[in-house]
Amino acid sequence: MMIAPRVERPSVASSISSHPRTVIAIGASTGGTVAIQEVLLRLPADMPGMVVTQHIPAGFSLAFANRLNKICSMEVREAVSGDVLRQGLVLVAPGNYHLLLRKAGAGYNVELQQGPEVCYQRPSVDVMFASVLKRQAPTLSAFC
Repeated sequence: MMIAPRVERPSVASSISSHPRTVIAIGASTGGTVAIQEVLLRLPADMPGMVVTQHIPAGFSLAFANRLNKICSMEVREAVSGDVLRQGLVLVAPGNYHLLLRKAGAGYNVELQQGPEVCYQRPSVDVMFASVLKRQAPTLSAFC
């Protein structure tokens, strides 16, 4: 019986700012669930708050978030409007809802909207990234 050698996955240094305004946004289109999983598995539990939009149908996003929560060092869950983004938390956009980042005191919370599809998608990574850019640099915008 052969045993495969253990492969060490590189870890991201936790030197990334833990300031409440530090946000990490990840987006992927169809087929990106494995890529998102691979990225999140490499991150320590004390990462800044993260928002994730995966082009995924309603009903699948909850299972995706729950699966990631079981295997990742951070808390991962499907976002609910009003959730406060905090260190060690990953919020996944629910299927059929756009996830937007909103300023809330010293940090951020999320808002979910069932606005029009963007490039045939809801949730749309473009909508999420545009809202993140707006919070960071109001003169920037994202286009499909």
